[in-house]
Amino acid sequence: MNAKEKSKMQLIDYANETRQGLHRRYEMILSLSADSLDDLIGHLHHLEYIIRSEKEELGEGRIMNSTSGGHSTSHICYIDHDPKMTHDQWSKELDEYLIVLRNEDATKKVVE
Repeated sequence: MNAKEKSKMQLIDYANETRQGLHRRYEMILSLSADSLDDLIGHLHHLEYIIRSEKEELGEGRIMNSTSGGHSTSHICYIDHDPKMTHDQWSKELDEYLIVLRNEDATKKVVE
């Protein structure tokens, strides 16, 4: 596995851990570094341009990967699109997850 793939997998693993398997219709995992705040802001605008130029393809369920490196900024960006996920489905899954989380929390309090 090369460095780019390793970085991407680390980002994906972190995102999956924090989301507990929940996902939305569009998801972006981004690692962006810059030498200054102005460089970072400028690079975010650059990423906006890249994403907008891929908008039609992303709307068709395609995955987007982008990697860029330079003297003052760099990024690794991964965007996934699940056309089957709707807001209603997201809300349902989130509610189910929160019920499980509350039950786990209540069980911990009883055991303590």
